[in-house]
Formats: sequence, C-alpha cells, structure tokens
Amino acid sequence: LRVLTRGRLIELIRQMGLDRGQRIDEELAREVGKKAGVRVLLLASVQKLGETYVAELRAIDPERDAYLFTLQEKATGKDGLLHLIDRLSDRARGELREGQADVKANEVNVADAVTPSLEAYRHYFQGLERSARLDDDGALAEFRAAVAIEPRFALAELEIAQLDSLYGRDGDPAFQRAFAHAETLPVKERELVRAQVAFKRGRKADAVAILEPLALRFPDDRFVALTDKPQTFAD
Repeated sequence: LRVLTRGRLIELIRQMGLDRGQRIDEELAREVGKKAGVRVLLLASVQKLGETYVAELRAIDPERDAYLFTLQEKATGKDGLLHLIDRLSDRARGELREGQADVKANEVNVADAVTPSLEAYRHYFQGLERSARLDDDGALAEFRAAVAIEPRFALAELEIAQLDSLYGRDGDPAFQRAFAHAETLPVKERELVRAQVAFKRGRKADAVAILEPLALRFPDDRFVALTDKPQTFAD
C-alpha cells in the first residue's frame, strides 16, 4: 500500500484552487482523490455513547463513487481509543488484501509509535497540519508542545529535528533524542533517524544505502526528498 501524505494532499488542493484553510471533509477528499488517482479513500468517524466510543471506517472508490467496505470498532473510555485504531488498521489492511508478510513488516502499535497521551497527539497532529500548510513556525511550536507533555515522543522529536535542520539550526540534539527511542518509530521515520546517525558518524555510504530505497518508497514525502541528497542531509 502507498498512502498519499497529508502534505501532498494539501498541495493538490492548492493546485485545484480549493485551499480556503478549511478542514478536509468528505466532499473535498473525494474531489482531490479523483485528481490524484487514489483508488481507495478511507473516511473515519467517532461517536461517544456514554463511556463507549464507536468508530466507523468507510472505504470508498472515489473514481466510481462506490463503497468498498465499512468497518466498526468499539472502545470503553479514552484509554482504549489507540488500541481501537490498531484494530481498525489491521482489519482495513486485510480488506485491502495487503499480504500478511507486508502487514507484519510494517506493523505499528499506535500507542508506542505515536504516544499514549491524546493531548500530546493533538499537538502533534496540529503540527503536521501546519507543516503541510507550510506554516513551519507554527508547526514547530506544536511539536514542542507535544514533547513538553510526552518527553519520549520520538515522532515529534524527529519533526523538530527536521525543521531545525531545514532552517540551518542544530537539529542534532532532537535527532539524538528521537534515536534513543527509534525502536518505537514507524519504518520511514526509523530509517530517517538511522540515516542521520550514520551521517553524523561519518558513514555516508551507509546513510545513502538507507535513503535511496526510502525515496523510492515515499516519493511524496518532502523530508525524505530533502534528505535523499547527501550534501543537504549531511549539512
């Protein structure tokens, strides 16, 4: 499976002249999905019924405007929401006929890879939203707020490090903090951290060997694209 990044999605919205700073709702997502040639659009919703959270995930083919499948999961209390996401993810990947070997190779426990703190995650998500809209100063403030709540938040530390490096600041301290918890990171982010550490230790060939397949696998990710140039990445 290849997932369209949020940054690429917002870039397409701009190209279509539809960027009015609004949330990406179903109607807009369908329109952009058609332009991007997306084969499956996943739409999620959550409702709270007493102490129970009910999440529904609908899969739509935007080209044919047809429903492919609908999944539902329940959780009791906020503490169960991240596990609910993991269950929905596993079931969706099964419905999309992703091979079991690929599922296992890319399996991520959300509570570990992201954060068990929903408040820290809220800041992290808002940081990604701001970054996708090229508000890097606002994004940096959100990522730092996430780390202040959850100091072991490796994904947020990685975003801070990448933004610091992008603007000529010393991103190494944040990279080192992300590297300390690299085992919790998803594949793309873990490999970016490994490559950065290899560069810092003078193993440029090892870093390039990590980055080249990463660039092929995630061609729409702007940080992967930036770091796929050894001179830029080393600097």
